[in-house]
Amino acid sequence: MIEISVLLIALAFIVLVVYVVQALRSAKTSLEETNRTLSQVQDKLEQLSQETMQLLQNTTHITSDIKQKLAAVDKLFESAKQAGEAVHQVTSSAKQVSATVVRTVNENVEDALKNNKNRIADVMQWASMGLVLWHKWKSLNSGGKKELNKGDDNHVGKQ
Repeated sequence: MIEISVLLIALAFIVLVVYVVQALRSAKTSLEETNRTLSQVQDKLEQLSQETMQLLQNTTHITSDIKQKLAAVDKLFESAKQAGEAVHQVTSSAKQVSATVVRTVNENVEDALKNNKNRIADVMQWASMGLVLWHKWKSLNSGGKKELNKGDDNHVGKQ
């Protein structure tokens, strides 16, 4: 019986060794597959790293370009601001000149009215008298034409 026990132990040991060998082969296959996968991942990471570096360089270049263009635009806006201030100054000056001209004209008109008030009254009086005389002359003249038509010899133009 001991022989059978030793035989069973030997068989059990052989089965155990076979399973261990299979497990080791499976582990070896898994490790090889893991190595291949890690190698592929490492290659992809290197590619990704290179692309990332290129992207960062492009981003840096674009950022620098944008900064330069913003600086140029800042100069443009500063120029526009200065032009606006100049237009404002010109407008203010024009308003001041206009106000001065209006004030001067008003003062001169008022002075002229004060100085010529009597003259205007005289002119109006003369115009009124001239109008009265013209009406009288017209009425006399139209009356004289009627008398000439009648054959009156006392007409002013006749000698």
